[in-house]
Amino acid sequence: MLKKATVSVLCLAACLTASAKAEEKNASLPLAKLFHKYDTYLKMASKEEPAFKPLYRVFPREGEAGVLEMSFTHNGKSVTFSTDEKGYIDYRPSQELLEANPVVTVDRPQNSMSLALTLGVLEPASTSYDMRALHDKVHTAWGQAKGLGGFMSILAPKHSNITANFGESCPTVTWSIKAQGKQIAGGSATGSVLIEFKDKVIRKADTLTFSCTPEQLML
Repeated sequence: MLKKATVSVLCLAACLTASAKAEEKNASLPLAKLFHKYDTYLKMASKEEPAFKPLYRVFPREGEAGVLEMSFTHNGKSVTFSTDEKGYIDYRPSQELLEANPVVTVDRPQNSMSLALTLGVLEPASTSYDMRALHDKVHTAWGQAKGLGGFMSILAPKHSNITANFGESCPTVTWSIKAQGKQIAGGSATGSVLIEFKDKVIRKADTLTFSCTPEQLML
């Protein structure tokens, strides 16, 4: 069975440090809290090729996400980075920085912000995918995420699902799954499409195609 789905995220708002007059102060939290389990991910990636990447997001609890500036100081040097318009952080710290664990300040009031972690499958962006190869990648990503424990493990409850997310440039996406040249599933969706590999017929199909390129493939 295939259906569209909105990607759910696990908010980690409790990571934001409590303080007096929180409404007047900018959000602040340790670097290792912002990049939850990234040190463990780096250790795993040094031993085997990762099939997924953790996606970190900072966003307001109310209203639209937007570009947020963040900064910290390490060894006397100031480091500044930002999110994209949707709140995702491109910046990634080194193992050394994670061990030093400086405090990161966000340019928004602390009680108005939330954090989220999702897991993206490392698959080249395309409008066409080989179904068996994609299933193998998803299964590998699931196993790696489970092995890391913590929230990454929680966010990968099933190895048989993947969600393709589409941006504003693709308000409606049409998709199709074919086996031996015949369409066995397909339709149109808004925002995202959920593929459930637990269906053996789907898992053994030949190709998955979209009318536009997904921004992300998520566990």
